[in-house]
Amino acid sequence: MSFRLFWIVACIIATKFLVNYSLRTVVQETSYLRWNTDFPSVSVCETDADLGGIETTAEKLFGADRNVDIDSYVREIAFFDGECPACDEICKNEVECPGNFTAISALARVSCEELITDCQWNERIFDCCSNFLPLRTEIGPCFTINSIQTIEKPKLNMIVNSLTGPGTLSFLASREIFVTEIDNDLSVREADVSGRKCRFPLEASDLREHDSYSYAACVTECRLLAQNRLCNCTHHFMRASGELMEFLVIVIIVEFQVKPAVESVYRCTCMYPGSDRLFNGEFSAYDDDFHSKVFIQMQNLPSTRFKRYVSKTNIDLFVTIGGLLGLYLGASLLSIVEIIYFLFVRKDSRAQESVIPFLK
Repeated sequence: MSFRLFWIVACIIATKFLVNYSLRTVVQETSYLRWNTDFPSVSVCETDADLGGIETTAEKLFGADRNVDIDSYVREIAFFDGECPACDEICKNEVECPGNFTAISALARVSCEELITDCQWNERIFDCCSNFLPLRTEIGPCFTINSIQTIEKPKLNMIVNSLTGPGTLSFLASREIFVTEIDNDLSVREADVSGRKCRFPLEASDLREHDSYSYAACVTECRLLAQNRLCNCTHHFMRASGELMEFLVIVIIVEFQVKPAVESVYRCTCMYPGSDRLFNGEFSAYDDDFHSKVFIQMQNLPSTRFKRYVSKTNIDLFVTIGGLLGLYLGASLLSIVEIIYFLFVRKDSRAQESVIPFLK
């Protein structure tokens, strides 16, 4: 019995090593004429406001005869970055500050129509706010084009290839982008996630607030859970539902010191996406008195990409084991029946033979 157990354990261990050995193989491809490349998603986020906008918002919320110090509170809540000095200096001592942070932020920030105008894709005009869709991020609401993370799906087809040429997106500051692609063979999707060390967009089962997987989505949820572990809450810019709620009492922001406290408990183990693209470029900008003109342009189409293969699939495993058994042991498909007979039937036959002499 110990001899059989040894070989069963040995086969299981050998099979595990065979599956995990040299699972990923990356090769370089240069057949770029047939490639379709997705233009990168672009987000426009308002990170601060002019004082006139803050004053108008504060007047709508608290009236013209308000304490003017409340304006600082409105600004720091509307453009929250993890710290709120005004919450401690003003709200604790002088003024009763409201806790409806989401409403304050929405009222203080400008709309898409005010933020983005004169949009063009490859010199074709398109409606900005039908394609720059709202997206909640850690730094506040943004407007994003060509992203899988928006609730509404992208309407503008932003794929570039040898027929369309390099893509150019402009909206009312020049960035040339060089692209290196990473592609995957179909066999990569069949491999286990722990073996290939990457995830595809549809493999978002571990994410609670995002339907599609990306590295940024994973890190965001990691930080959200870190905040929740501290105080069973999260700040008002986070995408949260269910028991994860925004701060209800302003003191929590101050006493928990959200930014340094959360950074101290970050333990993110996020995998990179399986289909990724590396964008590199240099940034320059120019402004006039009223607006900034933004150009995001690919200097050229990608001419090289890396393709990931799985060197050992499940079929390869069975073929390899079958070949080894056939070569060294003369085994075949009939050997499966023989193994069952050897382990179970033969044992029972011997037990019956050992009983028969005593019956005589």
